[in-house]
Amino acid sequence: MAQRIQDRLFQLDEGKNELVRLNSVSYSELELYENTNLHEWLAKEIKSLGEDLLVIQREHTAVKETQRRPDIVALDGSGRVGGQVTNT
Repeated sequence: MAQRIQDRLFQLDEGKNELVRLNSVSYSELELYENTNLHEWLAKEIKSLGEDLLVIQREHTAVKETQRRPDIVALDGSGRVGGQVTNT
């Protein structure tokens, strides 16, 4: 049976030329908040998603069809609208 592999983050220790596993921590342990910090950082560095996107709105009002509110609404290079939809 295949063993489940969990996502892990590592940092390169260049002096020792080895990978060092980073410990996971919660937002609350770092006194960070998803809606305030993460969304702001992502909106500022939207290119980190690997596409050429233009942020047009954050925390958009609820979408009638789903009653969900996208955290970030952006246009892609073709002018199509996209957004990360959450349950908030």
